[in-house]
Amino acid sequence: MTLKYRIERFEFHDLKTKQFITIVGWCYQEDNESVNYHIKLDGKEVDFDLFRPGREDIINGYDLGFKNTHIGFRLTVPCDVEPTSIEVNAYTDTLSECILNYDQRKINKYRDKRGIRNYIDEFSYNEETKTYQVKGWAFSYEKEPITFSILNAAGKEVEFDYKSKGRVDLYSLSMVDEDQIDCGYTIKWKGNAKEKYRFVLKTKNYQSKKFFKKRRLVKM
Repeated sequence: MTLKYRIERFEFHDLKTKQFITIVGWCYQEDNESVNYHIKLDGKEVDFDLFRPGREDIINGYDLGFKNTHIGFRLTVPCDVEPTSIEVNAYTDTLSECILNYDQRKINKYRDKRGIRNYIDEFSYNEETKTYQVKGWAFSYEKEPITFSILNAAGKEVEFDYKSKGRVDLYSLSMVDEDQIDCGYTIKWKGNAKEKYRFVLKTKNYQSKKFFKKRRLVKM
C-alpha cells in the first residue's frame, strides 16, 4: 500500500499583522487508513491547523469507493519568523512519506501580500434599465469586515444595491472557513454606459480596487 496525494495550492501570506502558510490538497492510503500530518518549519516541528474537507471529486474520479470522503486537507501554519524551509510529512500507522519540501526560494515564489481576496465572476450592463451588475466573492485573510463602495469618474460615491450569497463551493475547495461562507455578493447600481466606475473594497489595513466600464473590466 502507498500514499496517493496532490498539492493543489501553496500560499505564503505575508500580511501586515501576521504571516502564515496555507497548503491545500488531498491524500489517501489505498485501504482508506486515516492519514495525519507532521510539519517542520526551519527544521523544527510546529503546530498547525488542519481542516479535512470531503473530496467526492477525487473519490468518484478515481472510483475509490471510500465511505470516508474527507481525504482533502487544508494546513494552516503560523509563522513567527520569516520561514527559510518547510517540510510536510503524511503518515498512517504503517506508512510515512514527505509530500512537500520547499526551501526559502520556493516559499518566496508563492508570497502573497494581499489582505483582501476579491474575484469577479460576472460583470454586465443592462441598456434598458441602465444598470450595472457585478457578481463575485471577497473575503479578508485577517477576517476583518469588508466595506464596499462604488465611485464615479468624479470620485463621488454612487448608491448601490448589495446582496450577499453563500459560497459553499469555496468552502468545499478549502478557500474559506465556515464563518466566511457568505462571502459571495451581487452589486447593482444605476450608471452611464460611457462612464468609468471604481469598485473599492476596504478593511482596516487593506484596500482592493477595480475599474468598471461597459464591456470592460480593468484590474488594479
